[in-house]
Amino acid sequence: MTIKSYPLLLCFPVSIDFINNEECLKISLYYIDKQTLKDVIVIYENGECYNLSQQLVSPINLDTLTRLVQQSLINEGQCCVEKILLTSPSQAFPLLKSIS
Repeated sequence: MTIKSYPLLLCFPVSIDFINNEECLKISLYYIDKQTLKDVIVIYENGECYNLSQQLVSPINLDTLTRLVQQSLINEGQCCVEKILLTSPSQAFPLLKSIS
């Protein structure tokens, strides 16, 4: 897997991870089974979305991304996250970086 640049977001079917270097990437993917790996989306700050084979995929739905970010913030003890409404993928980066 070739990564263009860091940071990036790894979007799993039910969660999302902020990745700022190769070591974080390895840790995030370590326990993921092969079937789930097929569904992982890599999101770059410019909004481009790729699968782990670095093939361009359709942009992630902003409602889905918002829900994943909200859940990640809730898991880290943040409150009032229902007020968060993403209008672009780049807005997820500072929110998730703050809890990584």
